[in-house]
Amino acid sequence: IPPELRGHLWPLLSGSDERKCKAENGYYSRMVKKAQSSGSKRVFKQVEKDLERTFPKNQGFEAGESQDMLRRVLTAFASHNPSVGYCQSMNFVCAILLLFMEEEDAFWLFVTIVEDLCCVIPMDDDKKSGYPAVSQRVLYHQSNLGGIVIDQAVMRDLFRMYLPGLYQHFEAINMRLETFSTNWLMCLFA
Repeated sequence: IPPELRGHLWPLLSGSDERKCKAENGYYSRMVKKAQSSGSKRVFKQVEKDLERTFPKNQGFEAGESQDMLRRVLTAFASHNPSVGYCQSMNFVCAILLLFMEEEDAFWLFVTIVEDLCCVIPMDDDKKSGYPAVSQRVLYHQSNLGGIVIDQAVMRDLFRMYLPGLYQHFEAINMRLETFSTNWLMCLFA
């Protein structure tokens, strides 16, 4: 997708624009205020540490309004979904979104990415589907990294099946796939 179209197409293709329309008017603003007034001190401290590490050489993310927007989106997400909260790598994913779209649109796309697209058991609003509720799904970005662990096991099996020579070499030198795949998966293949 060409860069100039990403801000328009990503929300449309992901369904985040629909999610935003279904939400109560002013929901994002309420989550920002909730995070500022009663948000987790641990989350705020983690976000603050990661702000300076987020694309430090990118002119779009020098200290100032860009970091303020990133802070608001990340802490609002933690208030929106306290069971996931905040974990490292969320800052990079969210920062990329902010490079292409407005703050509130980035929030809704980030919610959709974390809660729908980066989960091993996807969300389905249809009760007949049998999928568990959001609080019971296995997500990439949660404290135990459940989704990452599952996807790494699948990746390891695929690696063993399709690249057996390299897999055996890695095993021989005690090189675990997780050593380099965790960050790659957490940052959504960046």
